[in-house]
Amino acid sequence: MFMDIGKISYMPAIFVIGRPSSGKSSVTSLLVDKFNKQKFSPIGRAALIDADHLAEFSLMPDKGDFSINARTNRAKHLLKIVSWISSTGLVPVVAAIGQPSKVRTLWKESIPNYFEVYLNVDLKTCTDRDYKGTYKLNNVIGKDLPFEEPRTSDLILNACKYSAEEISTSIYSQIIKRFSS
Repeated sequence: MFMDIGKISYMPAIFVIGRPSSGKSSVTSLLVDKFNKQKFSPIGRAALIDADHLAEFSLMPDKGDFSINARTNRAKHLLKIVSWISSTGLVPVVAAIGQPSKVRTLWKESIPNYFEVYLNVDLKTCTDRDYKGTYKLNNVIGKDLPFEEPRTSDLILNACKYSAEEISTSIYSQIIKRFSS
């Protein structure tokens, strides 16, 4: 079910990515609940790592700067957080805006058992769902800043067609298939 590298065992690290208001926070919250009810990891816990929460508590560098350099810097910082949490036996479940492909490649190459889910949602739907007012701002990724649509995710789901519950169930099933021995 998990990978043993030397003396450190790594749980799957699940990254749910997509545009702002694509449903990442809702899906990952439900997914963490599913893992915690099923005792998937050796200690039976999953940890939600929501990039919005990390920013809210100033745990990510370059807050408010959405340039490619700042996003890459934050992605490297997130890599450290996820690697640490994974090494503790927890299943890290990450909700983050899709980063440039070079960042996603870095994550994939650096994080054992990396599993990427892309919530594919069109801009209009994201704008309609936007309860935080994100799309009323300037410098929004996917609106007026570049958003590189992932093409090689482990799982690509059309989040316009399915509920957050259906999506979290689908992700959970795929993780069980991939990582159970």
